[in-house]
Amino acid sequence: MSCQVNACGSRPILMGDGYMDEIASISDLDRRSSTNSKHILKLHQTKNRATTTTTTATTKRHQPLSILKTILGDCFCEVMPSTDGKGLSPTSQFVQLHGLQYIGLGALEDELTPKQRIYDTLEQLGTSAERLMSIGYLLDDEEAGGGRKKTQSIPLEVWSKVYPNDRSMSKATLRAIHNLRTNQFGAALEDFRNEMNEQQTRPLRDNNFFRIGISAHNVGVISVLAHRDELIIPFFEQAVSSKRVSFGDDHPELAISLDELGIQYFARERFEDALSSFGESRRIKAKEFGQFHPKVVMSLNNIACCNYQMGNLKTASMNLEEANAVAERNIDQNPGAAKANSDLLHRAILLNNLGYLKLSLKQYEDARPLFEEALLIQQSVLGDAYNHRAILDTRKNLEFTNAFHS
Repeated sequence: MSCQVNACGSRPILMGDGYMDEIASISDLDRRSSTNSKHILKLHQTKNRATTTTTTATTKRHQPLSILKTILGDCFCEVMPSTDGKGLSPTSQFVQLHGLQYIGLGALEDELTPKQRIYDTLEQLGTSAERLMSIGYLLDDEEAGGGRKKTQSIPLEVWSKVYPNDRSMSKATLRAIHNLRTNQFGAALEDFRNEMNEQQTRPLRDNNFFRIGISAHNVGVISVLAHRDELIIPFFEQAVSSKRVSFGDDHPELAISLDELGIQYFARERFEDALSSFGESRRIKAKEFGQFHPKVVMSLNNIACCNYQMGNLKTASMNLEEANAVAERNIDQNPGAAKANSDLLHRAILLNNLGYLKLSLKQYEDARPLFEEALLIQQSVLGDAYNHRAILDTRKNLEFTNAFHS
């Protein structure tokens, strides 16, 4: 057992050695490449630190702000609204739904259409609706001033542990969360549309001016889950339009909706529109967080997928090489236990996409280690579930590579 200091420099993080046995048992592939094993080891150390930190943190409910700092893995140095441990102000609180975020190209032999790639990626992530949900907060951005707002969110599963007796949520919100948890997407869609309609009738009340765009985004996400194609683009476009007015042209909240809108443009083969959305999102993230921040990786991956569909294979490969380089720079970051699995699966999608491009360019020797690393990551999260879509796609690509270049 070893001890590390977390990002805030105070709380010790106990780290056990059990992850070594897990890595050894994942797959025989890790013996093929010492480079791959080193990357996976780093990823598992990150995941293990985050999980251990969450276990420690959730036992101290009388210190909610310290808990949030520890669980989320980032240094929560900003001042949060005061709380009595039963939740924060309902006027600043909202439910935030995370969309697809990443486009995956899938398996080369399947030759998927753009729309099929989107739903294939949704299946790859194996995402339950609950994992898509966070509890968000609108906070005053004191550094920026001028009435600018910023948002911070806490994964729902973490919120439920930290504030098990929260009474700040309305009955309508609790019902919407229940409907999402139980995959009753039609009912959840109605819940969130009703909430949005109420906000639009009173735009100057509380924080509704800012919440309307967030609600439109949520409706867009649920429409994807419910396969309500006729609603998806209009609500994501409304989310972008509303957030542009309320949050501003350079706000990270706008980038979130631009990413999802771009993904839906991609699904409908509107590649120029998709590139425009992803390009603007990338610009916002680079300005807000820096060009080497992990959030930029998502935009680069999606830009690459557009270029691939447009036949620009070399440009797409360069986009993915850049995305992978940025991801490598941030591999040691501690994302928090609640985000660890989804971040790992997103990393696997990026590696699989880069390998896919290498295959398309007949660079078989370069493709193989990328698929091997992606497979190791997927197995670390999903187990050796041979029929899981993520693992199945990566195995297909690996077998395809070996068949053409043994």
